[in-house]
Amino acid sequence: MTITEFSKLYTQHEQQLFAFAKSLSKCESDAKDLLQDTMIKAYQHRNKLESPSKFKSWTATILHNNFVNTYRKHSRRRKLLNGERAIDGHFFNTSVVGNNGMEVLKEQDILSLSSAVGDQCLEAFFMYFEGYSYQEISENQAVAIGTVKSRIHAARAKMKELTKDAKIAA
Repeated sequence: MTITEFSKLYTQHEQQLFAFAKSLSKCESDAKDLLQDTMIKAYQHRNKLESPSKFKSWTATILHNNFVNTYRKHSRRRKLLNGERAIDGHFFNTSVVGNNGMEVLKEQDILSLSSAVGDQCLEAFFMYFEGYSYQEISENQAVAIGTVKSRIHAARAKMKELTKDAKIAA
């Protein structure tokens, strides 16, 4: 089928196909998108059309299949985003390879600031930074919990003071 024949048949059946698309999608803009997608697929596969007399039914079938596929895709996406399968929206943005570059940079910044902070304060701070509780740090360092809190506070205050001037991202 030539481009001219395809265009002529499309013009001949456009209104009926649009009405069918609108009856499926219930929205004029979605119907236009559906009809456009359908015509792109039909044009790409125009050589598979056996007879020009079957153009309307052939394109209507493509249109219906496009609608069903799009509906299913949106339905799956809604299920995932609404948490029906306990998966949040980040599902679509996950990378196969983890990237912990920001964590490494933060740790490097902290290490560069460590020379200004005492060793005891720094050790308590790093343990706290890694997720240990005050009680666990206290037991590890054999000091009172209040001392641990003071050391962590002192380390944070000193680092905050130094980063204010250096404008290091937190």
